[in-house]
Amino acid sequence: TSGNALSGAVSPLLGEIFSWCEHINIPPLTAIVVRKSGTRRGCPGKGFWMLYNAGGDFKVVDADDTKQVRLITGDLHQMVFEFFDISKKDQS
Repeated sequence: TSGNALSGAVSPLLGEIFSWCEHINIPPLTAIVVRKSGTRRGCPGKGFWMLYNAGGDFKVVDADDTKQVRLITGDLHQMVFEFFDISKKDQS
């Protein structure tokens, strides 16, 4: 249950980071904050999907559809890691 207490403290911060990413039109960095156990292990929690679905340019994801969540999570992780891969960026 310390995880629940921690998520209550971290969730508002993750919401701010998600909004910032959306505002400057970059992939949602918060997509890499994932569940560590259960059937949704490796996927963002329901709070992420609420924000994701509220975004104007994003597709609606059924947060209860594990298959869809896993598919979209994989795509989001790839987008985030490619965007933030500094080894590919011009270092000049």
